[in-house]
Amino acid sequence: MPVIVRRGIVRAGRVVVEGVSSRILRGKGGWFLVSEPSGMPPSRVRYFQFRDRATIATNGETIVFRFRRGGATVGWRGRAYRLHDMSGGRIRMTRDDREVVTGRVTPSGVRLDVVAPELLPIVRSLALVLALHSEDLSRVGGLGSA
Repeated sequence: MPVIVRRGIVRAGRVVVEGVSSRILRGKGGWFLVSEPSGMPPSRVRYFQFRDRATIATNGETIVFRFRRGGATVGWRGRAYRLHDMSGGRIRMTRDDREVVTGRVTPSGVRLDVVAPELLPIVRSLALVLALHSEDLSRVGGLGSA
């Protein structure tokens, strides 16, 4: 099940999951709104470029990513996840040394080829966070050829 984020210069972009496209809109205060399927309220994503932090707000939950040299850590629903270094254009996220997300950076965003079922409720927002982080790495010269 590929998950694809396509970002644009003028528009905030789209997330495509199993052929179903969801719009990404720019909201107030630096937030992005990610449309969710089946009439659920949109998730909100905020990327703090200079603080090396991202936040996902969805269904009353707040998930905070803290990016450090070599990756990031995030806790969600009592589980700890580790996002490995994305500087080579490869995306890899693990929980207890088990891969839960794999993918790659693309010229227009990211493509996630494997996503564990436990992350499906936040897959659209997670993919956007990864796309925003890859853009940030690209700006500072930390992203190799994808």
